[in-house]
Amino acid sequence: MALFHAAAVVGAAGGLLGAWQCAQGGWPLPASLLVLLVPATCWVGQGWAVRRIARGVLRVEVDGLSNWNDAHARAALPFVPDRWCVIAGCAWISGTAGGRRLHLLSGADAHDDADWARLMRWLLWLERGGGVRG
Repeated sequence: MALFHAAAVVGAAGGLLGAWQCAQGGWPLPASLLVLLVPATCWVGQGWAVRRIARGVLRVEVDGLSNWNDAHARAALPFVPDRWCVIAGCAWISGTAGGRRLHLLSGADAHDDADWARLMRWLLWLERGGGVRG
């Protein structure tokens, strides 16, 4: 998340520097103001993206079925994974919960060894055909 904010700040600073350069180069004032739209667009885009981030916890039950516990929802929603990929200690899982498409990304460094091993076993179980909701 810190890198996301840093990218927005760098984009906004670049837009401001561009506007200052245009003003120093003799551009008319309205053209310089148009360059200010770059940092404004970065700011609005960042706010939109942050609001779209899903915050919650994926829980896998003993029977292998999964639920998405959204930070804002009162009840857990059934999570139906449809695609996943694990590479270099990063796990990406795509699925739906409550009619909403979710893309979950996590890494081995965010879990203890036992939790990460359980996640890998669950994904292997899904790969072999388990986890179909009836």
